[in-house]
Amino acid sequence: MATCKYCNAQLPEAGTRFCPNCGLPQNGAVQYSLPVHKDSSSFGWSVLGFLIPILGFILYLAWRKSRPMSSHRAGVGALFGYSVGLVLAIILRFSVFSFASLLI
Repeated sequence: MATCKYCNAQLPEAGTRFCPNCGLPQNGAVQYSLPVHKDSSSFGWSVLGFLIPILGFILYLAWRKSRPMSSHRAGVGALFGYSVGLVLAIILRFSVFSFASLLI
């Protein structure tokens, strides 16, 4: 009986293409792999998340496992964009009310 050349487990048949124990290819079997995406931490994702916070948040959720560095940048940009928008909304709200009280 044939044995696996990697883990020395016995193979069920002599012509087995993959080891049932370790899963590695035997006897010249072709092994396919998925393409690997290059994950680069680009400042552009932070800018995009800052300008459009909801899009940055969506990109953060979509990429957090497949592209963690880009995901982090988009999420940080979204967090800052939302925070700045909230602060500006509060400042504008109070400035409009204070200006309206001067007119009365």
